[in-house]
Amino acid sequence: MTRRASRARRATSAAALALAAVLTTSLAACSGGADGLDQAALEEAIADGRDGAEVACDGGLAEEVDAAQVCRVTEGEQTAEVRVTTTAISDGEPEFEVVPFVSAERAAEEISSSLADQGLSLDSVECEDDLPGEVGATTTCLLSRNEFNIPEVTAEVTAVDGLFIDFTFGTVSPGE
Repeated sequence: MTRRASRARRATSAAALALAAVLTTSLAACSGGADGLDQAALEEAIADGRDGAEVACDGGLAEEVDAAQVCRVTEGEQTAEVRVTTTAISDGEPEFEVVPFVSAERAAEEISSSLADQGLSLDSVECEDDLPGEVGATTTCLLSRNEFNIPEVTAEVTAVDGLFIDFTFGTVSPGE
């Protein structure tokens, strides 16, 4: 049976929706340095144009193609995680994309909560990878109950709307 997970409901608000699913940004060289963007400059660049949004990144962004950093965008009480990746260096200015994602841990929590709402209590749910905000992206999750592994389920992104990420997952009935 396929079950729709809750819509990463804490993931965004109207102002945060202004952040497109994939946003490419170019920064002036003075925002960073020869080593890339420091944490404060990166947070400022992501927050730019998003009134009231607070951005917290795990660190700065190196000035090299494919360098990546995880940030959290908070608007009011809603928070979404985004992965920031350098896509190019043009005239000494880094260009990067910002892609929302559901962490493996959060996907596991959503699946566990959804199954608990259906009356199935589990000891654990572990998902292999994060779910990027790209329709069709998948991850495999292992469910465990009473020290027995239940067949794997697959979580799949079905829609992305700004920072909102919808995903469904295949479930199994107890005893199958």
